[in-house]
Amino acid sequence: MENIIIALPKRKESEKIGRILTSFGIETPVIYSSLPEILSASGKGEPGILIMGENLNNISYFEVCEYLPENYDVILLSEGINDRSIRDGVVGISIPFRPEELIKTIDIICSVHERRILKKQKHHSIPFAGRSVKDKQIIDRAKRILMEKKDMEEPEAHRYLQKCSMDAGVSLVESAKKILTVM
Repeated sequence: MENIIIALPKRKESEKIGRILTSFGIETPVIYSSLPEILSASGKGEPGILIMGENLNNISYFEVCEYLPENYDVILLSEGINDRSIRDGVVGISIPFRPEELIKTIDIICSVHERRILKKQKHHSIPFAGRSVKDKQIIDRAKRILMEKKDMEEPEAHRYLQKCSMDAGVSLVESAKKILTVM
């Protein structure tokens, strides 16, 4: 579950939101009342959600957003939410609200964060355009053989492999394997 920070001007309001979240099985969120506390808690590198009103001790949510890490989203609780006044990374909920609406919003934000993390992990774990390390090595060996035996430059060898793949209707790796067995 995400790090959830509640920062409303009145501590009783923050505690009420905390009880709502806890009653829906969400870990007890942390309640803060100042920008330095929020920034300290949000700066640990993990994604999170800040639930706040339009102002916190004379600091607007716009200003708070300027200092938050990119992996933090804000749920803005406010009367008469105006879409034009809300910026990226901020989801507005008009007050009064139903607890289910807040929970659903948190779930959606958490899902988006999870997809971002999975996408990042997937991107970093596959080194060459979705190919395994073994496939990349096969392709590289085939290109080296073409470069040595056919006196080609690397881009030319790669294009040759691509053309052979397309002509034969097989993958680049299959064409590379054929070249390795023939040559």
